[in-house]
Amino acid sequence: MQIFFGFITEEVAMRLVLGLIFCSVLAGVGKRKRALNTSGAVMAWILGMAIILLVGLDWLVLIFVFFVLGAAATRYKLGSKQEMGVAESQSGARSWRNVLANGVSPLLFVLSEFVYPGAIFLVGYLGAVSTALADTLSSEIGLTSRTDPHLITSFRRVKPGTHGGISLLGTVASLVGCVFLGAIAWYLRMEPTGWNLLPVTLFCVVGGMVGCAADSVLGAVFERRGKMSNSQVNLVATLVGGLTAIGLFLVL
Repeated sequence: MQIFFGFITEEVAMRLVLGLIFCSVLAGVGKRKRALNTSGAVMAWILGMAIILLVGLDWLVLIFVFFVLGAAATRYKLGSKQEMGVAESQSGARSWRNVLANGVSPLLFVLSEFVYPGAIFLVGYLGAVSTALADTLSSEIGLTSRTDPHLITSFRRVKPGTHGGISLLGTVASLVGCVFLGAIAWYLRMEPTGWNLLPVTLFCVVGGMVGCAADSVLGAVFERRGKMSNSQVNLVATLVGGLTAIGLFLVL
């Protein structure tokens, strides 16, 4: 392993170069496509650089998958969502608060992996990112459902866009998203012990769906009453999803 400038290894130098290229392109395209505003693009760049420098490009790829699918879901039938008054502000462009709300929990697992390497923190990361993806797909795709959603705490019909509302279409979309993310994680061979497809997908699906359900419950109980912000709900939900995946890992 070659050392540069007395402390930077060849591997770290490669990560730095790849990170600068990958994160700059990600932030730039996100801003140009109006998936991110200026503050969101800056925060996404910072978060991406931290992930790739600490644990490598593979981990960042999963965030990229979440970003692309989430942005696509937000833009899906945007005109109809705007007519209903339920579209994201700024045509779905995420600010630094949105990026940070979904990124803090994954970053905590990244930091834990960096300090104490082990499969358990990778599993937590998978659960957290899956939750962020599941929540975004459930919300954005669910808004296009032809039937009104049900409030998760009482199962009564509510208006589209109501915090805590769930729909069959949104739930199926979030499930498919978690399965897809699990397949990507398995393909990347992120864990050297050689997991097969089933457990990796289970970690993503169980963590993501439980975290997404937690998001809906928090939305119905607290966000609707103004006791929690959307960013706070997302942060807690992604943490729940990560810890749920870790719990499954420990049981298995």
